[in-house]
Amino acid sequence: MFYVPETAQIGLSRTALGVCAFCAMVNRNPPYRAVFYDPFAERLFAEGAVDGQRILDGLTDW
Repeated sequence: MFYVPETAQIGLSRTALGVCAFCAMVNRNPPYRAVFYDPFAERLFAEGAVDGQRILDGLTDW
């Protein structure tokens, strides 16, 4: 689906760049976003990545 030349960025693999492109496509495409929606990730991004561990601890504290 995505063509990423091996020498696009030093230190980044083609797989990593492909994943980034896929994530960008999902975030900009509502049907894909509906399929790949992750409430945990949405909450983490909403409150900031630095608070991720605290939020996950609260959400999984059964």
